[in-house]
Amino acid sequence: MKRSIKFAEPVVDTQFVMTYFKEVLDSGRYTDGEYCDKFAALFTTFLNIPDNKKPLYCLPVSSCGSALFLALWCNEVFGGNVDVIVPAMTHVATVHAVEAVGANPIFVDCTPIGNMSLYNIEQAITPRTRAIMLLHYIGIPADNQIVQFAKDNGIVLIEDCALALGARTEDGHVGTNGDVGCFSFYPAKHITTGEGGMFVTRHREIYERARICSRFGRISSETHLYDVDRVGFNFRMDEFSAALGCLQMINIEDNLAKRRHNAFVLARELLKKKCEITSLRNAHSYSLNGSVDSAYYCEVYYVGENRDAIREFLSLNGIETSVYYPHPVPRLEYYKKRYGYGKIKYRMAELIADHTIAIPIGPHLTDEDMIYIADKLIDAVEDTRTGE
Repeated sequence: MKRSIKFAEPVVDTQFVMTYFKEVLDSGRYTDGEYCDKFAALFTTFLNIPDNKKPLYCLPVSSCGSALFLALWCNEVFGGNVDVIVPAMTHVATVHAVEAVGANPIFVDCTPIGNMSLYNIEQAITPRTRAIMLLHYIGIPADNQIVQFAKDNGIVLIEDCALALGARTEDGHVGTNGDVGCFSFYPAKHITTGEGGMFVTRHREIYERARICSRFGRISSETHLYDVDRVGFNFRMDEFSAALGCLQMINIEDNLAKRRHNAFVLARELLKKKCEITSLRNAHSYSLNGSVDSAYYCEVYYVGENRDAIREFLSLNGIETSVYYPHPVPRLEYYKKRYGYGKIKYRMAELIADHTIAIPIGPHLTDEDMIYIADKLIDAVEDTRTGE
């Protein structure tokens, strides 16, 4: 029987949400209230498990894009004489932040698992390099050596953790070892606040700059009696979003475990039926980070030239899929016109963009859903090959 399987569906307890929302309404304070503080505290605790003695500062903001911009701005990475290393394979928001501060993005190709390598980064370094935007692709932690390389060379390291909540290395949770970590709470992510993000750092001074800059640059929190001593923006998270975030954190471990379980069921069924497609996470097991804990956001498989036909087949059978990401960023129209596009420079990013499919494994799905997805994926692969 045909099912209706969404790629992502937030798991939300409506009754509890309404209780929390009523508390916000009754308080009369819809921004800069207690729920933003609670959410930041819960998030800090989660990232610092197991206990890390270094202080960690978390600032809820309006989006991951806001966090990425603040990470550059508050580290004084801006202006036309500044280069920033960016992944060719990432969401466009990563690079938009660099454009927004007026710096120059220097694109770097990825490895077969979607992350930048230290070698490729080293080849892209210029005398003007001030920062590296390090993506943890689909929750697979990037090479730990990149963190040390940035520290040794005085380069600001900004970790894009939009798809990596729950991913840890031997040095702790991703996003806590560079200068700033940036998380996304878009509805498709591991947890959601509707829209929203988190700015994370171990540098108290950077945290204070971000807190002030995200509130117009106000020195005082008094609404009517304030002054500014810098340019600021309105990147605050509202209290309703933060309240939802607090509720999402209650079940985060269970939801992450469910994602891992669903990924296991999918892989088991595909292996059982000898489906000949390759998971990027399988390649990850042979990488430098083979012993670390990945975040399971979705499962990405190489399916070849027939990718779009396979997606269409699955859609006709009620299964939503996605692509992470449909283009290397330098191939997008804006960046292609602005910087030109050298196809040969981004071979692996192109391979992932043009030949992979992202399969849902979220906590809204059951074992039966995963078995159905596996069966239909096998049918799709065989159907497209038969039609060649």
